[in-house]
Amino acid sequence: MKSPGSNPIEPSELTYNDGLFLVKLARQAIEKYVAEGVKIEPPKDTPEKLTKPGMAFVTIERYSEIKELRGCIGFLQPITPLVKTVINAAIAAATEDPRFP
Repeated sequence: MKSPGSNPIEPSELTYNDGLFLVKLARQAIEKYVAEGVKIEPPKDTPEKLTKPGMAFVTIERYSEIKELRGCIGFLQPITPLVKTVINAAIAAATEDPRFP
């Protein structure tokens, strides 16, 4: 995936719809990885700005009678495209958080 320029995306550049896109992507990444052991690729309809390097922190919570933390992992260096960072953080939060074996 090409990255338009090497400048990281700034949080102020993200819109509400970008957030919805990334949350949906995180959920899809977790579901595919848990069900099939496969890491998804960023979708073809990814907005171009989300291919810029970016930081992400993914938190997974379970809701029953109370909200329960089930995993959270973040990548705080903008090294990879934001969409890939979200995919990687989501999978790591679901499968690698050492607090939840």
